[in-house]
Amino acid sequence: MVEKSQFKNPEQKKTARIEYLENLAKWHLYSLEMLASLGELHHSASQNGSPDKIFQIANEHLLKIIEFDAVAFYLVDEPDADFILKYGSPEDTQPSLQKEVNRRIDDGSFAWAVNQNRPVMVKSTDGNQNLILHVLSTKRRVRGMFAGLIQAAAPRLEETIQYTLSIILQNTANALESMALYNLFQETNAHLESKIRERTTNLEDHMVKMKEEIAHRKLAEESLWVARQEVESALKAKTDLLTQFNYELKTPINSILDYGEMIRSEIEKLGETSLLESFKNMQTTGRHLLKLIQGMQSSAQTNWQALGPQAQTFKVKEVLEGILVTLFPMARKNNNKMKLKQGPDLGSMVSDELRVRQILLNIIVNACEFTENGKILIETMVENVAGEEWICFRISDTGAGMDPEKARNLFREGSAIQPQSIPFGGTGMGLPFSKRLCAMLGGNIQVKSEVNKGSVFSVRLPRDIQSFIAKQRRNPITPEVKTPTSTYQVLPGSIEEEDPSLKISGSAEVDADESLKKKEICVVDENFDNSNILCHILKGQGWSARPLELSKSTLDKLDREIPDMIIICLGVAGDQGLQLISELGKRESMKSIPILIFSARELGDDEKSLLEGRVQGMMHRGNCTRQELIDQIKSLLRNKSSK
Repeated sequence: MVEKSQFKNPEQKKTARIEYLENLAKWHLYSLEMLASLGELHHSASQNGSPDKIFQIANEHLLKIIEFDAVAFYLVDEPDADFILKYGSPEDTQPSLQKEVNRRIDDGSFAWAVNQNRPVMVKSTDGNQNLILHVLSTKRRVRGMFAGLIQAAAPRLEETIQYTLSIILQNTANALESMALYNLFQETNAHLESKIRERTTNLEDHMVKMKEEIAHRKLAEESLWVARQEVESALKAKTDLLTQFNYELKTPINSILDYGEMIRSEIEKLGETSLLESFKNMQTTGRHLLKLIQGMQSSAQTNWQALGPQAQTFKVKEVLEGILVTLFPMARKNNNKMKLKQGPDLGSMVSDELRVRQILLNIIVNACEFTENGKILIETMVENVAGEEWICFRISDTGAGMDPEKARNLFREGSAIQPQSIPFGGTGMGLPFSKRLCAMLGGNIQVKSEVNKGSVFSVRLPRDIQSFIAKQRRNPITPEVKTPTSTYQVLPGSIEEEDPSLKISGSAEVDADESLKKKEICVVDENFDNSNILCHILKGQGWSARPLELSKSTLDKLDREIPDMIIICLGVAGDQGLQLISELGKRESMKSIPILIFSARELGDDEKSLLEGRVQGMMHRGNCTRQELIDQIKSLLRNKSSK
């Protein structure tokens, strides 16, 4: 720097002034270049994460503008808010500089300098040096303190030098803050990366476990699929076996019933009324057996529970009479008396007749099995609960009975009373099966029993099952299926009537109308013997009946001798019969001839749709009586005559 001096002549003074200004301008340019480089150097130093490098760069720049004997940089310790020495140069001067700083801390000069944000100069203790204090602060916080010693005899610090000093130290403070933020960012980033690595590792572990689980599940699914295929194959084999078994049973039973009708017709002609009643009971029992076989066939085609109740209207009285006729031989075998007591307003019931019959059969059979020389009372009554009518059946016996503990377990699956107690009808399911059937029909079953005194079974079923079906399926079943009604003649002494209205009598047969006599009816069946039996029954009614065995030549035989009516009996397969019906519809000579289907099996929906419009009547062989068959034939012949 050029100092001012006194000159004698103005020319010298002017020259000196110009030289001073030029030197000052050079100084300013030098300071600007130094400050410009300081920012870049501090930025590089802050990226290294070490304050020592920042302080070293600041010290080098300070020494370029001021000749310090000693310098020291202090940093604020965040937890304690103390100023800690971090950098000093030269090292041998640090003790004396620290003593001066401690004295200024004691006299408050240090604290006063913290709030000034500019250079603060104080005399040293010995007076030979000056101590310069300058806070290191940013807009956010105080980062530290600078302390430097210069000689007391050194030139006075001009404002431009002080200003440059402040800029260097403020940049130093900003570099320290940048370094702290960068370190914080690095730590946070490292922490996040550690978390990401940890979670990635966990995710990979979970992925491995998930893949293993998926593999196990696929293996389990494949095993289940194989097991399902095996079960379905076994079920199909069982279904095929049961279906074939049912078909094989139904054919001879139908033949027995037909032969029975033929023998009954001959007995009627002979007037042997005592034998006639036995044949009527045989027919009743045979038809019930056919219904059981039909139930087995239905359960073979679909699960018994999944099949659901089949709502139909029937007379409760007729069901009870049929059961009593069926069980008469069993009751007589053990010398038991069955008594029937009917309540008022019993009337009709809308439920599954076959399953209601099976429930009562299972219970009454057990009563017959475990009662000897006793009485079995069957009572019926109507109850009204919350606006709904219930039919109640109460079966009591004077048999062996059982203790209360056995009675409580009676309806559990797999329970049995005695090995020889097998429910009638061949179901083998017993009382637990009856309980399931009661639940299926919306009712319940209870038992009370006492050893050596007998048992009382109570069955409650809704009179109309439609509301129960609506709740179970959400779509009520509305069609009403009328079952064929039959009359039964109970042998004398088998039942003691308590209600005179329960008197049972056989219906007398009525000969065919005079106008319908001599009509020719052709009976076509796969089995010639079956068609011959049916022809014998029809001849007994005054008709001319001609048997025909179903074959390829049947159509030509019918065309040569056109009858007044054709009865086609469909057997197990029924394919030939359906084909014959189709061919008959194509011939003009046969279109006016009424056709009645007399089937040994239930026809499917597809078969019924195929026959619709081609036949005039359809009857199930096991579900109708002889009189119903005769009435249907009369109706079709009358319709033909009126055209």
